[in-house]
Amino acid sequence: MNTVSRVSICGGVALALSACGGEHIDVYGSDHAAHSVSYTAVEAPSTVVIEQTVIVVSEPIEPAPIVITDTVDIPLLETFDVVDSYGNDSALMTMPFLAINPFIDEGWFEIYWYAQAYTDYWVEFYIGESALIDDATYVGSELCGEGLACDTDGMQFCQYTSDFYVACETGESYVADVAPLIYVIPQTLHVFVQVCSLDYTFCDGRAQLVQFE
Repeated sequence: MNTVSRVSICGGVALALSACGGEHIDVYGSDHAAHSVSYTAVEAPSTVVIEQTVIVVSEPIEPAPIVITDTVDIPLLETFDVVDSYGNDSALMTMPFLAINPFIDEGWFEIYWYAQAYTDYWVEFYIGESALIDDATYVGSELCGEGLACDTDGMQFCQYTSDFYVACETGESYVADVAPLIYVIPQTLHVFVQVCSLDYTFCDGRAQLVQFE
């Protein structure tokens, strides 16, 4: 700490200074008795730095709107059944499969279904070896809706011929060749029905096991 000593003398002034290790200097102006007064130098206060944290609050981000698909345009297949060549209805019987014979009633069989639909929709028919409709053979399709031949419920007549062709009364001039699917007689195959939205972005289908004799 720095010390400054001041000596007052009548008729003169004597100063004694001592600073930071410097030499001590005495100055006397007379022989009068001295009165010594000591002063302690106070260091200047240190600079106080106040750190201020600024928190920037951004504007809240609006969440992206949740898009809810309009289920009104999505048809769902509630039930689907087959009536075979022998008059057996899959909705009423407990047998694992039905049978279609080209020599009984000229090979005609019936498909009927009920769909939950609030707008027009497509119904499609397929026959395949496996339970995967993507691997099945297309047989036909029909537009259903209010005022059309089929609405939420529908019925379709199809015919299986002895030369292994299948066609349905959908109004299409299309006959499906199912010969590549038949290796033995009888051959158990999957008969599919699926309902689709008008733009085919959504489909819902089911299958029934049927023996083709």
